Amino acid sequence: MSMTFSSNGETVVVGDKSGDVLAYSLNNPEEKGSLLLGHLSMILDLTFSPDNNFVITCDRDEKIRVSHYPNAYNIESFCLGHTEFVSCLCLLPDHDQVLVSGSGDGTLRLWNYQSGDQHQVIDCSEAIGRLNDKQSTHTEPGKATAIVHFIRATKIGGAIYLAVALDGLCTILILTISASLRCECKQIIETVAPITDLQFDSTGKLWVVLMDRIRPLCVYGLDDGGKFACCESSCTAVDKEILASHLVQDLKFLTDLMTTKSRYSLLWKVKVDNVSDYIRRKQDRLNTGKQNQHIPGATPIVPSNESVSDCTTDAGKAHTDCESMNVALEKCNASIECEPEMKRLKT
Repeated sequence: MSMTFSSNGETVVVGDKSGDVLAYSLNNPEEKGSLLLGHLSMILDLTFSPDNNFVITCDRDEKIRVSHYPNAYNIESFCLGHTEFVSCLCLLPDHDQVLVSGSGDGTLRLWNYQSGDQHQVIDCSEAIGRLNDKQSTHTEPGKATAIVHFIRATKIGGAIYLAVALDGLCTILILTISASLRCECKQIIETVAPITDLQFDSTGKLWVVLMDRIRPLCVYGLDDGGKFACCESSCTAVDKEILASHLVQDLKFLTDLMTTKSRYSLLWKVKVDNVSDYIRRKQDRLNTGKQNQHIPGATPIVPSNESVSDCTTDAGKAHTDCESMNVALEKCNASIECEPEMKRLKT
C-alpha cells in the first residue's frame, strides 16, 4: 500500500494492491474515502505535484500516469519507458515539472511529467557494477542487480542532490542534477546493513535507517570536499538516543525485516510463450514421422498369398450375397405388381 498527502495538507491519498486510489479528507476523518482513480495493476507509489493540480501514480505494469486533481478521470499524460515495475517516484525541488522514477529494471529516469517526455536514463546496475562487485541479497537469475527502492531529493546551496537506496544492497547512490537537468553519480556510500528508509532533513543532512539492531541509525552530511560523510557527532545525544530507542524497541520487527524476502520478489512477471513451444513440439512430431517412413535397411511389408486368397474369397462371397439379395427384391416387386390382377380374377 502507498500513501501521500496533498500539498495543502487537507487530503491523504492511498493506493492499494488492487489498483484503486482512494482520497480521504483530513478535515473530516470520519467520512468514507472516495474513489479517485484506478489502474489495472498494483499501485506501487504516488505523489502530488507541488501546485496540487496533478496526482502522479505508478504501477506494476511499467506505467506512470499523470492525472488532474481532483478530476482524476482527466489524464494529462503517461510516462512510458521502464521495462519492469515502477517502484518509486520523486519530484525535484525548484523544478515543478521534473519527475524522477525508479524501477525494477535497475534504472532511474528523469521526465517532464506533464508532456511525458523522458530527459535521461541512469543505469544503477551499471554504476554499482562499475564501482564495486557487491550483489543484492535478493537478486534473482536474469533480473536487475539494483532495484531502486527509495529516491530522496534536496537542495543544498544551489545544487540538487539525490539519495537513492537499492533493495537488498548496503549501498546509497548520491547523484547531483545540473541546471540543464543532467544527472550524474557523484558518490557511493557503503552502509553496515541494508537500508530500511532514508530522508533528508531541512538542513540537508541525510538520515538513514538500517536493518541492524546494534546500529539502526546513521546520519550523513556534506563535508568540505562536497561529499557526504558520517556526522553523527553533530547530532545531540538526546535526539540520537530517542530515535534509537524507538527503532530498537521492537526487536522482533527488525529481525523479521532482516530475514524476510524482498518486497519486490512477487512483482516480477513470468512470460509464457505457448506458441513457440507448440511449434517446437509439432516440428518434433513431423520429424519423427519422416524418420519412421525412411528407416535405412527396413524391409517393405508385402502381403502373403494366403492373405490375398482370403481377401479374394471374401470378396466373392460378398458378391454372391449381393446377387441373391437382388433376385429376392425382383420377386417381391413382381408379386406386388400381380396382386391387382389376382383380385380381379377372383371376382
